[in-house]
Amino acid sequence: TAPFDGVVVRRDVVTGEVIERTADHIVIQHEIFGRLEIPSHEISADTLHPGILGTRFLEGWDKNLSVGFSGSEGDTDEADVLAGITLAYTDERRHWELDGRYELSYADNDIDDHNAKATVLRDHLFPESRWFFFNYLGYDYDDYEAWEHRVSTGMGPGYRIIPKGAFQLTARSGPFLTYEFGDEDDARPEGAFGLFALWTIREGNTVRLSDIFMQTLDHWEYRNISRLEWKIRVTATRGLSLKFGVDNEYDSASEDSKNNLKYYTALNFDL
Repeated sequence: TAPFDGVVVRRDVVTGEVIERTADHIVIQHEIFGRLEIPSHEISADTLHPGILGTRFLEGWDKNLSVGFSGSEGDTDEADVLAGITLAYTDERRHWELDGRYELSYADNDIDDHNAKATVLRDHLFPESRWFFFNYLGYDYDDYEAWEHRVSTGMGPGYRIIPKGAFQLTARSGPFLTYEFGDEDDARPEGAFGLFALWTIREGNTVRLSDIFMQTLDHWEYRNISRLEWKIRVTATRGLSLKFGVDNEYDSASEDSKNNLKYYTALNFDL
């Protein structure tokens, strides 16, 4: 859900929590008037999520494209490229998040970092309850890790600790299976517990923070995956934002550096 989002209806701004967004209407939980169902034709085009290229494909979905570049010349010539896409959809009974990212880094004309990540999260929501059930599937590629490819899948219960307001907090936990292959092959069962926070400082200015602890069930090894992402709108109208992020994965079993820290700056386009 999107806390205190706003839609423009015939030049009036209606604020509240967007609890459902479809091609035909938007449902907002207003602090005073309660549940409001607003037809799409009454809403300004700025607050809608049209389909791709004028079609109905992905209509009603939040669609974000991120692109980042950096470089330097001197004693060492460096260039970095980041591209990512995020899709999200929420109604009263389901929540989808699809996320993909690709990073490539050059130093003195040699590749020194090359990785990609794709995840799919599906929450099965129960109206009037803070509990839900989730499914997760993730794929990681890293040319500079011993495993090179990694697939993780899991499921379990979730709980919306703080479900509404400017600050929201959600927990998920459950069994996972992780399979790594490439130069080394390894399959292991894991138990996961994660906290996911969303802080809406004000409209167009949000901070997302997540921390996931994954304990290997057949060895005393664990991973801790953290992400901090700050997105701030740079234009008065919806569409263009700056995104700053930090990702880190701590792996107790790593023979090299146990932390894999990545940070980035990118332009974010709402599609």
